[in-house]
Amino acid sequence: MTDILTTLGSNISKFRKSCQIDLDNLANLAGVSLKELELIESGNLTDLKIIAVKLISEALDVSIEDLFLGNEPYSDVQSLVRLERLNEENKMLVNKFIDHCLEEQALETH
Repeated sequence: MTDILTTLGSNISKFRKSCQIDLDNLANLAGVSLKELELIESGNLTDLKIIAVKLISEALDVSIEDLFLGNEPYSDVQSLVRLERLNEENKMLVNKFIDHCLEEQALETH
C-alpha cells in the first residue's frame, strides 16, 4: 500500500508543478488542508480518503486514474493556468488573438 501512496503523492506533485500551482493554492482549490496535501504528496498520509483524491483530481483537472498512473496532464489545462497568470491587458490581447484565429478558421471552413 505504501508504494501506491508514494506513487500517488509523486504524481500529484508532478501534475501540480506542471500547472505551476504551489501547495497552498492547490490545497485551497481542492478544499483540503495544506498539511493533508503535504502528507499526501510525501506519501505519508496513512488514512487517505478517496474524496481527497477526487477533490485534488478535480482541482488539477485530471482523472483519478491519471493521478494513480501518472499519465501526462492535458495541455489545455496548462494553457489555462498560464493564461490565468497574465495581467488583464495581456489577457485581452490573447483573447483578441484567439477570436481572430477562430474567425479565420470559420472563413476557411465555409
